[in-house]
Amino acid sequence: MARRNALILIAGTLLLGGSDSLCTLRQLATPIVELTAITENISRVIFDKKVIGIERRDEIGALARAIDRMGGQHQDGFRSACARKRDPA
Repeated sequence: MARRNALILIAGTLLLGGSDSLCTLRQLATPIVELTAITENISRVIFDKKVIGIERRDEIGALARAIDRMGGQHQDGFRSACARKRDPA
């Protein structure tokens, strides 16, 4: 009986731990995949997507804010280069 209860407890712990790990993985993987896509767009001079996750207070948020700044700087530089090309001084 004690062995059976121990097995049930272990199985329950593994199930709860596994589902918790799955949730954590999803919370990390989803924003990283989205931030990767946004970074790819920035590298191709496509600035149509808003950077997600900048409000987060963790490492993902710090990464999102850095990508947002980088995208803004690249967009400003691209606009300046286009303006200089149109109107050479």
